[in-house]
Amino acid sequence: MTMAMLILGRIDVVIVNALSGPFQAGIFGAAARLAQIAAIAGLVWVAWLQPRVSKLFRSGQKAALRKVLKLGLIGAVGMTGALIVVGWFLAPWIMALMGAGFEGAVAPFRWLLLGYLAWAVSIPFYVALGMTGLEFILSKILWGQLAITLAASFPLVHFYGAVGCACAWAGGLVVGSVCIISAGYFYRAKDLNHAV
Repeated sequence: MTMAMLILGRIDVVIVNALSGPFQAGIFGAAARLAQIAAIAGLVWVAWLQPRVSKLFRSGQKAALRKVLKLGLIGAVGMTGALIVVGWFLAPWIMALMGAGFEGAVAPFRWLLLGYLAWAVSIPFYVALGMTGLEFILSKILWGQLAITLAASFPLVHFYGAVGCACAWAGGLVVGSVCIISAGYFYRAKDLNHAV
């Protein structure tokens, strides 16, 4: 899982540079790194949920586990969503702070924010799978997300540059998030009595 996530998070700018040149790579790099700020709230909820879900699952406290996962869903979506709304409306101003020429990063930035919104919804399902012995399912999903993102990146970056890469990346996040949510329901719905 870690390898897939590292590749996904580092090869994007390389692809844009190779297919569209350094200017588009710079625009995408700025958009991607700034959009990752929206992921911070979600990562905080991942860190908060993991020990609690693991402990409650091991001890068989299903009612408490359902409550914690619902709280995680509300918290992750609420906090990430707030950052996304702020980022969406302030995008032109944020990119203007980066300097001349970065106005082209507004659209990629907004596409990436949409991807992180889908990711935020999947957080409690991600934790529920990862902390209850189903890490191998997460691994398959993340490698699948990597494959989809890379496959979509090459044609989209070739034709649309930084915006194309942002669309591919956001699309990969959406597909991966939907798969995580679906796997969470399919594999853990009975155990957790529809926890989330």
